[in-house]
Amino acid sequence: MMIPEVRVETVAGYCRIDTPLDDADRQVLENIIMPAAKAHMVTYTGQKEEELDKHAELTIAYLALCSFLYDNRSLGAVTDQKQNELVASFLDGYNLGGVAMEAGNLRHKITLQRPAGGDLSDPNGATEWEDYATTNASVLPLRGRELWEAQAAQSTIDHRIILRWRPGVKRSTRVLLGNRKFEVQYIIDQGERHEWLQLMCRELEE
Repeated sequence: MMIPEVRVETVAGYCRIDTPLDDADRQVLENIIMPAAKAHMVTYTGQKEEELDKHAELTIAYLALCSFLYDNRSLGAVTDQKQNELVASFLDGYNLGGVAMEAGNLRHKITLQRPAGGDLSDPNGATEWEDYATTNASVLPLRGRELWEAQAAQSTIDHRIILRWRPGVKRSTRVLLGNRKFEVQYIIDQGERHEWLQLMCRELEE
């Protein structure tokens, strides 16, 4: 689902507002909360609204922002300090003026795998895997409110893996960190500049 396809009733659900909506709640959401969330995303990333509307993965950030703005509507404008970390983790991938990462922060050695046997049209159906790259990365677990927000948004993401951009990384890619395995849920090309990748992942249970 893209952001323009999000209905006010969906936003109401994330804001924990009972439906059917009364006129007052509908006006608050449609005229204040939803436009403010979109405006913040545009300001934060420096990208045009039409560009943000092309990325389905940003819908989670949009809904989380709407919920945050509704819950904190007495606080006024959103600041970076108030914004929750889950929203930032998605928006940072599209931030044209984002903070540059240094190679020294990539302290984990990971192995990238691709399906080599089984149902190759479905990464969950793969029965065999082959290594195709080893690289340095930063493996960051979602914590505290960030993890809670992910669960509230019905997302299975529990880790963010950051690495230098490289071709061939897909949603069918599996990441190994020692004996740990991670399934890629979303891939964010930092600013779409082919410099950094953020892999939004779910750790697989043994």
